[in-house]
Amino acid sequence: FMNCDSLTEITVPDTVTTIEEKAFAYCDNLSKVVIPETVTAIDGNAFEGSDNVVVYCYEDSLAHRYAVNNEIEFVLLDPKQTYILGDVDNNGKVTILDATVLQCVLVFKMEKPENFDLVADTNQSGYVSILDATYIQFFMADLLDDSPIGKTFEY
Repeated sequence: FMNCDSLTEITVPDTVTTIEEKAFAYCDNLSKVVIPETVTAIDGNAFEGSDNVVVYCYEDSLAHRYAVNNEIEFVLLDPKQTYILGDVDNNGKVTILDATVLQCVLVFKMEKPENFDLVADTNQSGYVSILDATYIQFFMADLLDDSPIGKTFEY
């Protein structure tokens, strides 16, 4: 991308591990580069002459340290968080108790645990209903084929 004046923003793909020498050098209109945590090497002059660039990166990542060390403006991205679909009580595993907690929240208006709407939508319909508790019960009884329940997701 060296000398590419038409480049204004770019998100480096997760498959990239190295940003080579002068990769984004002298890109006068480049103002935003999003660098994923998969990047483990950035050449010292990768952004040479690109004075308007702002690096978007994760805290304590290589890109963050690179920006600080090279006095490049940066913006920290929110860290990725994970959840286990169906782990309503947030204890790290899906059990029958998760179905019970889900039912109590819906029926008795019990206080919602953290990330309730995200982890409790086990049938991934877009909203939480008593049917989601049934899906957890089916999952526990090993009656669901190819279910996303119990799998870890990022948000």
